[in-house]
This record gives sequence, C-alpha cells and structure tokens, in this order.
Amino acid sequence: MRESTIMKIHYGTALAAVALVAVHILMRMTMNFADSLEYETVLANYKFIPYAIMLELILVLLSIHGFNGLRVILLELKQGRTYEKAVSYGCLTAMFVLIAYGSRTIIMTNMGIDRKSTRLELQSHSDLVCRLLLEKKNTQKKKKNNSPTR
Repeated sequence: MRESTIMKIHYGTALAAVALVAVHILMRMTMNFADSLEYETVLANYKFIPYAIMLELILVLLSIHGFNGLRVILLELKQGRTYEKAVSYGCLTAMFVLIAYGSRTIIMTNMGIDRKSTRLELQSHSDLVCRLLLEKKNTQKKKKNNSPTR
C-alpha cells in the first residue's frame, strides 16, 4: 500500500477516534464519575450492545492509529527493506493481538461469561483511575496548604 494512502487512513482514524471518544466521555458524564466506575455499572455498559459496539470501534480505531504512528516513528529511525518490512509486520501483528485481546474482553463480558480474570481486569482499571484521582486531589491540597498566605 502506498504511504500516502496509509497516511490518509492515519488521519481518518484520528478524526473518527476523537469523535467517538467525545461521545464516550459525554456518556460517562451522565452519572457521577465514581458511580460510573462501579463494577456492576461497567458490566451493564458492556452488555448494552450499541455501547459495546462503540467501545469496539474505539479500540480498533485507536489501535490502527497508534500502531501506524509507532510504525512511522520507527521507520524514521532507520531505513532498509528488511527493517521496514519487519517494522510494518511487527506493528500489524501487535495491532491485531491488541484488538483480539480487547475484543475478547468486550465479547466475553457482553455474553455474560463472568470469568474471574475479566472481573479483575475491570476492577483493576477502576481502582487505578480512582487511585490517580485521589493522588491528584491530595497533591492539589498539599500545594494549597503550602502556598504562602498574605
């Protein structure tokens, strides 16, 4: 495939991903943020077919965009026919593996297969986001307390 065509795909995936991620964020804003990360709420989101399809599209678009960007960066570092083929096929393989793994999670959860690993994956994501928000809040409080008063 010509490089110009690949870059058009790259730009198209960026625009589509921005639109879908905006919809995703707007849907998260319909309820309290902490409530939206509850395990039962996340499961309900995955079981809602239109939302699951949107998550799948986001996964595919961001994977294509991200791995193509990585491929472009790696091709700028070094040239050579063998190297370029290895980078291109390596990025394609990694992209398909990521899409397959993410799709597996979406499909298994949507079908109601309540595997312990899927539950742990969803809970660990929720825990990570909550931990990061708490750290940010604590950092802001410390800065506020340490600022000089007049």
